[in-house]
Amino acid sequence: MVETQVEAPAWDTHVSSAAHIMSQSCEAALAHGGLKDSAVEIEISALLSDDEAIQALNRTYRGKDKPTNILSFPAFEAGAWASHMTPEQPLLLGDLALGFETVAREAREKSIAIEDYVAQLTVHGVLHLLGYDHHTQEDAARMEQLETTICHALGLPDPYAEEAA
Repeated sequence: MVETQVEAPAWDTHVSSAAHIMSQSCEAALAHGGLKDSAVEIEISALLSDDEAIQALNRTYRGKDKPTNILSFPAFEAGAWASHMTPEQPLLLGDLALGFETVAREAREKSIAIEDYVAQLTVHGVLHLLGYDHHTQEDAARMEQLETTICHALGLPDPYAEEAA
């Protein structure tokens, strides 16, 4: 289950059903990322905000004083979520936060619909919540392959096609 909070009005104005898009993308990422047959309810919190708020979060939690498209805040160290799964209570996997202006600009630059880009970013963010990262070339290749597979399953363009060309 994705609990979405819309903090910036631009999301409601420019993105039809962002919460629904994020929910579908989360489900697909969870299914492909290791929770396919889980009987445990998974919870993810999502904040749809603006660049100013995302920049403040990025500065506070990552030491980077600039806006970004998506931030992921895992509730557990990589893979440790598995030991906290019980059918009796939901598992809060973590939080995602997206900044509207950066997301909208990057979608335009990539010539894809903002809704598709939100879905791609959500998949990317959920994989981070699951413990995937791109700190090494090996890790990046593994994460990018999984991300591409999930995006294709959702009918989305390859998020790395432009970079590979």
